[in-house]
Amino acid sequence: VEIKMLPFSFAEFIEMNDKNKRVDQLFNEYLLYGSLPEVVNIYQNSPENANDYIDAVIESVVEKDVEFRHKFRDNELLTKVIKFLFDSVGSPISAGNIAKSLAVSGRPVSNHTIDNILEALTRSFIFYKSQRYDIRGKELLKTLSKYYAVDLGMRNRMLGRDSGTDLGHLLENVVYFELLRRESKISTGKIGEKEVDFSIIDNNGRISYIQVAWSTYDEKTLEHELAPLKAIKDSNAKILITTDINIGQTYDGIRKINVIDWLLDDQMNLF
Repeated sequence: VEIKMLPFSFAEFIEMNDKNKRVDQLFNEYLLYGSLPEVVNIYQNSPENANDYIDAVIESVVEKDVEFRHKFRDNELLTKVIKFLFDSVGSPISAGNIAKSLAVSGRPVSNHTIDNILEALTRSFIFYKSQRYDIRGKELLKTLSKYYAVDLGMRNRMLGRDSGTDLGHLLENVVYFELLRRESKISTGKIGEKEVDFSIIDNNGRISYIQVAWSTYDEKTLEHELAPLKAIKDSNAKILITTDINIGQTYDGIRKINVIDWLLDDQMNLF
């Protein structure tokens, strides 16, 4: 993947911030405001001005980059697709189900047009695409990819959300970009009918499977998150990343690690 635009990592975000704040508080702000460098500077003094700046970035990227460079003149359609993708972070989607959703809302559009918009949005680095990978068949699949938002502040502004909603998907988005920074090849794992959030390969060819969940203190949630990893019968590393603090536990060889510990330690081994 050729990376041209990545916001601050959480470690960089902390360096830019008030050192008197608790790490968990900073992590919540990271999820809410995102990590565009200028936003990090502004929001510490004026959250309202930070939101205004994010709005200006959205307008600039959509109008000047996507619309002008890729010659899309339908701003309303483009905005609807962007909002759909922001709302679907962490969920498998296709041009077909976007088109169906828009048709239901009274905006019929062809799959071909949606495909063109998706390509433009990834070329503009607003979204990054993760293809599905059949773990048993060992091949990339062409259907139902996931799209991750380059900046959560932009997502939250467009959807009118705070960081208290969709926490699991926000966390998955953060983990995706950290994996990208650490130069892993990333796909979404498929094992039978189950989905594994990430199947990754490092520069040495080592493979690891990662499941992301906000919290697994609830026993049913824990079993639900472990099930896809348990279904994989090879000997590669299997990791559960959460905000839980009861770390160091293993479940049938599956390691659970704390996401903040991992984000702040680029040497923590996932393989």
